[in-house]
Amino acid sequence: VVSASRQIEIAVYEDSVVTVDGVLFMNIPQHSRLRAFLSNIPLRLVRFRGVSSLDRKIKSRLLDVPPWSL
Repeated sequence: VVSASRQIEIAVYEDSVVTVDGVLFMNIPQHSRLRAFLSNIPLRLVRFRGVSSLDRKIKSRLLDVPPWSL
């Protein structure tokens, strides 16, 4: 996911391991879909859908806010 200010790296590995900006998430269910959505103006992440428990952690990491505030 590329925005005007930064690039967000999402990597998927074997054994149900995913990293988002270097943060490791393990035991991700097989065939999960992770999708990020950017708004047009300003260009920023507004929605991230995927595994629900993972969703909050990833969005928190990308938006730099506590997970409980989402």
